[in-house]
Amino acid sequence: MITAIDPGADRDIIAEAVRRSAPRPSYQQKLAWALEENPRLLTGEGHLAPLRAIPRFIDLLHAADVVGIVRPACPRCLRVVNSARRTCHCSSPVSATSW
Repeated sequence: MITAIDPGADRDIIAEAVRRSAPRPSYQQKLAWALEENPRLLTGEGHLAPLRAIPRFIDLLHAADVVGIVRPACPRCLRVVNSARRTCHCSSPVSATSW
């Protein structure tokens, strides 16, 4: 799925991002299912992520310079916030999930 967005993406970098964002295999499977259901989570709709691992996964891919990956923005003020910070300056949750 990510190679459809960036055909030049290194599969090892993607696999490491999966392991770092979702250490347990069962959670990795949930991550894959969520992204298969809504691939737009990787391209700008990350604030709608149903799992906490997805914004972290996006940040890791973005940091690795995977082309086409868009970090999620605050749904209220549209400011891009690092996923490690769970709320924006406007006090809105960065993700739709209840953290």
